[in-house]
Amino acid sequence: NGATIAESTFTKQTLTGDTVQLAFDYLLAGIPQEITLNAFGSMWGLDTLLYSADTTITPQSGVNSSFNIVVKWVGPALPPSGQATMSVSLGAISVTTVAAQLGQPALPTPPPGGKKVLPGAFVDLSLTDNGHAGTNLDPYSWTDFSTISNTLKGAMFIKGSRSISVSEHDYIVNDSITLAPWDAMIDPVDGVNAPWRIYFSHTGTESAFTFIVDTMEGGILSGDDLTAVEFLGGALLNCYCGNAAVFLGNCTVRGCTFANSFLCQAIDAATVSDCIFIVPNLTVDAGATTLSTFTDCVFNCSATADPMLAFTNSQWDWSAPTMPSWDAARAFFASSALSFGISAPPQPGNVPYTGYAQGLWRTPRTGIGAMDFTL
Repeated sequence: NGATIAESTFTKQTLTGDTVQLAFDYLLAGIPQEITLNAFGSMWGLDTLLYSADTTITPQSGVNSSFNIVVKWVGPALPPSGQATMSVSLGAISVTTVAAQLGQPALPTPPPGGKKVLPGAFVDLSLTDNGHAGTNLDPYSWTDFSTISNTLKGAMFIKGSRSISVSEHDYIVNDSITLAPWDAMIDPVDGVNAPWRIYFSHTGTESAFTFIVDTMEGGILSGDDLTAVEFLGGALLNCYCGNAAVFLGNCTVRGCTFANSFLCQAIDAATVSDCIFIVPNLTVDAGATTLSTFTDCVFNCSATADPMLAFTNSQWDWSAPTMPSWDAARAFFASSALSFGISAPPQPGNVPYTGYAQGLWRTPRTGIGAMDFTL
């Protein structure tokens, strides 16, 4: 119940089967007692919560009893195999044992979109074949993922890059999935695989690719001059979008860069903050019925006046630097270059950047836009 707390430590990487004993003085009989087990450990050099379990028991005087609970992996990666046992000895007479078996992984800390989601699958955009399992050891290819994307749930952890030919209108529509960098699950410290990258090229007269997902985070997306990328729902966080036309509707956009887009249009009800826009102008869909808001954003174009757009702490007519292409090396995404000349406000944006506290390559965010904030 939080009143009695016992701690025990043991050597890292000790053998399976070792036991940690936590001694409690006593528990009242006939009264519900909440028992909680938290197991901390070191991953990637950081001490963090790895396992957690809790249950409520009512011990009876002189009666031996046992309870089963499920231990959830709550660490930042897929759980290892194994099990844990939590035992509580009640005095010299009765003994209560809580036997814990490892359950499905769960993430108690908010993922990119701020919701609790289970790891769903892994995707490697560099793979060109299909028939993969979607695990971290055998990740889906883009062909696998796009074919079954509407049946998946949870977080899709993505790495690699791919150029995709888009038909007249292709889409990923599933508000039960989050598209996140591979390193958000596998290698959150070094960020060696992030960000994931996709280039869309048109087929025919013109093409559009639509995303309607719960969250997109940590990606670089681009396209040719006859391709549009639409974000129609959910959250778009820490993404770099280049060249292609961009449409924003019924979505939340945080910490993104829209670079060299030949058209940027707010369709309806877009909530945008901490973003960089390098566009000829900002337009509004003729059918818009709900206000779109922009807070702490910088624009290279002149101020836009439209009754369906609201701006707070904006900087206009910014002299934008040369922006990197979608496949440029990490050094070209340096914040020292890409944020040069941005005033305060809109810098540093909405600190503490809840839900999008990292930039590209999962670097600690210190300002607006999507870039490497350590360079």
